[in-house]
Amino acid sequence: FAETTRPVDAYNGDQTTTAGYGMVDIALSAGSRLVAGARVERFDQTVNTFDPFGLFVRTISSNIENTDVFPSVNFVRALNTSSNFRVSYSGTVNRPEFRELAPFEFTDVVGNRAVRGNPSLDRARIQNVDARWEMFSGGRNVLAASTFFKYFDQPIERVVIGGAQPLVTFQNADNARNFGI
Repeated sequence: FAETTRPVDAYNGDQTTTAGYGMVDIALSAGSRLVAGARVERFDQTVNTFDPFGLFVRTISSNIENTDVFPSVNFVRALNTSSNFRVSYSGTVNRPEFRELAPFEFTDVVGNRAVRGNPSLDRARIQNVDARWEMFSGGRNVLAASTFFKYFDQPIERVVIGGAQPLVTFQNADNARNFGI
């Protein structure tokens, strides 16, 4: 990316994800199933900022290298021939985008604020739990009622640094929770 309006406002980046996944679907008793699996991911991301004009020699780099295991378990119980009850758990991740890592300043067209990336960001790990009742009324019709809970470890948030010219940047919060029905 090269926005040549300010010194040191360009970056190049590279991102590689290598993954493997395994799953089993086990019939337990009449009307019950357990579907379980895991995804293993190796993630490498590098962002290097540079001066497109060649006036400054300082380059700022950010590098994220993680290997993660994301489990998934789903228990399904048939209540009758047209309805199920499900309970599931999964682990997921939210990784920073290149612009969230690149420490140059740009103007966001929405809100007209200065935005600067943060090369110290880390990924956010997410734990998901949900329960669902579902009824199949024929064809492709489904009526469902669900509840869910998510726990975020180090979620990435946009923050505003106050001042005469407010600046938006990104940081990892300690944790967050989200739930709903």
